[in-house]
Amino acid sequence: MKPFIGITAGMTWETQREGFQGYKKHYLSFDYTEAIIKNGGIPVIIPVMKDPEAIRELIGRLDGLLLSGGPDVSPIVFGEEPKTKLRMTAIQRDLSEIKILDIAVARKLPILGICRGFQLINCYFGGTVHQDLSYAKECFIKHDFDSLPGNPAHTINTVSGSLIAQQLGETCLVNSHHHQVLNKIAPGFNATAKAKDGVVEAIEGFNRDQFLLGVQFHPEMMCADDPQIGSIFTKFIEEAEKFRDL
Repeated sequence: MKPFIGITAGMTWETQREGFQGYKKHYLSFDYTEAIIKNGGIPVIIPVMKDPEAIRELIGRLDGLLLSGGPDVSPIVFGEEPKTKLRMTAIQRDLSEIKILDIAVARKLPILGICRGFQLINCYFGGTVHQDLSYAKECFIKHDFDSLPGNPAHTINTVSGSLIAQQLGETCLVNSHHHQVLNKIAPGFNATAKAKDGVVEAIEGFNRDQFLLGVQFHPEMMCADDPQIGSIFTKFIEEAEKFRDL
């Protein structure tokens, strides 16, 4: 059997259709599900949920968890007041994904976080984010890049011996579609890839009996044309298969 990989969905509101304005909807890019299928997994889309028992039941049946991209993580999550350059947040999604992480971490599920998901993992374990690139003094690269989603934007350098280095090599071109960056790295995690301005592009959990990887870029947008980037999903699915077979 192929491993079941849960992917968190975003939430949005109807703005166009007459009579349905404000109607809540879930959304998820096809790229996430296609990346999981291509690398040997079965995608399961996880909605935003409040019911803790429903969350427990669903996450208890998965072999891996992918936290997808989306709007800004609310500063409520990491104990800050909102700053002027904060953009759209969705606290309902934050609270749902925190409950999801509670179960996934307790089960030691393999976890991959992408962009917002990367930032949420860091905040969940006690780290913080800069609410906008302008608040990170070292930043000089354009990370909020205006281009087609899969186009490479800038270089990252990886830490020798790290998981991300094993997948991507010493240096790699990645895409970039974010306006927030990590500030304080969560205890128990190492920054294992950075852009040339010092912005953290990958974190990995250490001293844990669990696969925990977060990346700031969007490998799901690139992996169809870039097998090297796709190896992130190959490794993630391999870890999910190991978990399934325990």
